[in-house]
Amino acid sequence: MMAIKLPSIVTFALILAGGASAAPIPCISSTLASYTALGMGCSIDSTVFTGFIALPSFGAAIDPASVAVTPIFAGINRGFRFDLNQAAGAGQAFGILIGYSVTGAGGGSIELNGSSVTPDGVNTGILNACAGDYDASGPTGCTGAESFGIAFDDGSSSQVLASLGLPTGSFDVFADIVIDGGLSGSASLTSATVLQEVPEPAAWLAMLTGLASFAGIRRVFRK
Repeated sequence: MMAIKLPSIVTFALILAGGASAAPIPCISSTLASYTALGMGCSIDSTVFTGFIALPSFGAAIDPASVAVTPIFAGINRGFRFDLNQAAGAGQAFGILIGYSVTGAGGGSIELNGSSVTPDGVNTGILNACAGDYDASGPTGCTGAESFGIAFDDGSSSQVLASLGLPTGSFDVFADIVIDGGLSGSASLTSATVLQEVPEPAAWLAMLTGLASFAGIRRVFRK
């Protein structure tokens, strides 16, 4: 996957200093702390991301300022790679809960990159999505259809990529990422990638053509 070419971090900092704007700016590579301070959100192509928050999860909290965020624009995918570079030894665990709202996309996936564990360590990434609104405190109180996927690696088995489905529109997302060394093992994780899908023009055309055909069939049966 390749990151979309966007304005420099200096531009991002200047916009932050200038306050909120009516229109979202292009998303750029920066820290998660900078994203949470960006009141008006940002966009990747036509997909808009707003309301970034970072909350504690299981174990010791990961500092948002230490998490590098890289926008992803690849095919129908729009989203972010969150670089954690976090390791946990025996008796240690580190976690972070990253949330934001999405407009102009659907579905989604979470992938653990550079996962390494020894028994009984485990890395997990849980992606929750709500076709509506979640509470600001985490993935609870969904006001619409809800979906979730779990990516994990515990050494003996792994599923580092998990996908979920939601219709294209507006929804809230929470990604819960935990690096847990277990009682006597270890775990480390380079990054987690969270993506949403945007239908390609061909897919939209096929869908509209199908709807038109269906409407024609209904007219025939009515006659």
